[in-house]
Amino acid sequence: MTRFVTQLDDYSCGPVAILNAAKFYNFNFTIKKDLKRLKEKCHCEPKHGSYHKDIDLALRDELCNVQIDSYPYPLNVGFNEIKEHFKSNGTMLFSFGYKEKKKVFGHIIFVSKYRSKSFLVHNKEQSSSEWISFKTMKRLLSSHCIEEDGTEYPHIWLLNKKEKHDD
Repeated sequence: MTRFVTQLDDYSCGPVAILNAAKFYNFNFTIKKDLKRLKEKCHCEPKHGSYHKDIDLALRDELCNVQIDSYPYPLNVGFNEIKEHFKSNGTMLFSFGYKEKKKVFGHIIFVSKYRSKSFLVHNKEQSSSEWISFKTMKRLLSSHCIEEDGTEYPHIWLLNKKEKHDD
């Protein structure tokens, strides 16, 4: 069973989401060995965390045998397509915005499973893994927010193991 991790600070959710995706796809990643490098690769800083473009580049560089489809806001993929993606053993990195004291913040989680109207997410709150309802996921996917720096939410990356081809 994969042991997923939770971020240890307020700003490294992007690198932690990549780390959790790597662990899911059987890369030999650990917090101790890889988190610092992932933070650097994602240009992760306390002031703003990581930008989507840096997450995208790091994902593609680190998870070389994983198919990655990026969908920035406005999402050009429907909720039913996302459910079907999970039914075909896909996973997702999901960046969503939320408001706190009239300010927009972002958070990135790794989503590994869909079953019976709920999704298994990693690093959403203080727990490393929890199930969230179909309704909650749909609300998060449809919540459009813009940070002061122009970062728009939501943004998703659909991930799936690349099939090996005999050449």
